[in-house]
Order: sequence, then structure tokens, then C-alpha cells
Amino acid sequence: MDSPRGVRPLHPFVKDQINSLINQTSVVGLFWRIRSFSRPKADSTNDNSEAAQEARVLAKYALNLLRIFPRRSDDIRMWLFLGSAPSGEQIPGQPDAKIPAIKYFWQATRSSRIFQIISSDSTKVLPLLQLPQQAKEAGDVPQDQRDQEWTTVLLFLELYTFVLKVMDDDEFFSTSAFTSTDNTKPSWTRESALPLHAIKDMTVFLKNLAFTLYWNAVDLTEPESGPTGVSLSSYFSRTAQQPGPSESVSGTKDLDSKPQSQNLLGVTGIPLEYFKGLVTGLLRMLHERE
Repeated sequence: MDSPRGVRPLHPFVKDQINSLINQTSVVGLFWRIRSFSRPKADSTNDNSEAAQEARVLAKYALNLLRIFPRRSDDIRMWLFLGSAPSGEQIPGQPDAKIPAIKYFWQATRSSRIFQIISSDSTKVLPLLQLPQQAKEAGDVPQDQRDQEWTTVLLFLELYTFVLKVMDDDEFFSTSAFTSTDNTKPSWTRESALPLHAIKDMTVFLKNLAFTLYWNAVDLTEPESGPTGVSLSSYFSRTAQQPGPSESVSGTKDLDSKPQSQNLLGVTGIPLEYFKGLVTGLLRMLHERE
């Protein structure tokens, strides 16, 4: 971490501690702290379980790493991808079953209320993206819970976009088991492949979300000088001028590398154009696999 001109450099001990946050062992090790994560039932509407809360905390921390260390964002995504969480399911002959990070965050995303609402009815997307005072209804999802769930969704979209970059067609259409053990050694990318029914559910969610992001763009934006609240906008605010733009894995500039004149204030506070690009970019990549 190079200090900008005129800024006093960090003490070596402090600098070492900060840099220790962005090495492979530290990032992959985040998943070792997870107790267990069972696959939610298809009709589950309870997203306040301890497992869901753990996923939200981990997603929030990972997004902070991506925000604070934009130059190492691709490395951080790769290390998160390499992580695995212990499975809460008892599988005969597989006492140490693990869930790849992609599947871990997919299950946390799929079990969220906002995912279920957006997937089931495209007309209910807009209230979930607006400020509380703007929305006539928000699907009975409290603002705090919405922010937390969008954190998990956003991290999943970031990671899955990254994974599709390194996953070939055979791996994408793989029907590998949900969990893996040390007894079987398929590639980690193949282990991370989502089943096709999950891809279908994700596509419906992305289509409904993308339509609202474009069709109702005027209702979702506000000038940069508008009011800001305590939300995920703190992760993406332009707090320092970077020496130069850096490219993200999706081919777009990182959040700190471009002006943010229009933000999606209602939920995450991220730039609307960035969020639209992330959603539509992932849809395009899924379409190319057909």
C-alpha cells in the first residue's frame, strides 16, 4: 500500500496488519469460521436464521475488502472462490463434506426474501429498490433486512460473474454433487457449478431485476448531492482519487475509478450504471452458454 503524496506513511506494524487481510490464507480462512450451512428448503421463507446471518456478515466483510483494496479485487474474488463452508447435511461416507463458496452464497441468496419476491413477481421489484419514503410497499421486508440481503446478493453476482470467466462449458453443465470431500477430486471449478434448475431460477431473478433497473431508471436515481444514509453506499463512495482506473473481472471499471453522478440510493447506494452492468452482464454470460 503506497502512501499518497503528502500523507504520513503508516507504521510498519499497522501496514503489515492491514496487508495481512488480503492474502490467500486470510481470505480463504474466512470460511473456516462458519459453523455449518444446510441447504434451505425450496419453500423456505425464513431468512433470519443463524446460518443466513453468518452469510450476510461474511458477504459484508468481503465487499469491504473489495472496496478498500480495488487493485487486488480480482485476487480477492479468486480467493473467495477457492473457499468452502462446512455442510450442515449428513451425507453417508462423507463426514467432512464441504460446500464451495459459490454454492454457499447462492443458497444464502436464494433463501432471501428479496430474491423470492423479485423472482415471483416483476411488478414488486421497484419498491425493493427505492427509499422507504418513495416506495408504496416494500414486500414487508424491513429496510435493515433489505440492505443486508442486497449485500449477499451483490457479492454473489460479483463472484459468479468471476467464476463464469474461468468455467468452461463442460464444467458449467456439470451435474456434480452439491458437496465435495477429500475422497473425490474433481476440479474445484466443476465442484462450484450450479445445477441447471438453479441457473433457471437465477435467470428469472436477473430478468425481472434488469427490466426494472432499465424501465424505471428515472425512479431509482438521484443526483450525487442528494441525501445519503447509512447503507452500502459507504463501501462505494469516492473517498480518494486513484492514480488510474483498474478493470474489474466483468470488463467494467472498478467502482472507485469513475464518477458516480447517479446512485441507486434505495437499497445499496451503488452506482446505478454499475449495478445495471453487473446484472445484464451476468445475463449475457448465461445466455452465451446456451
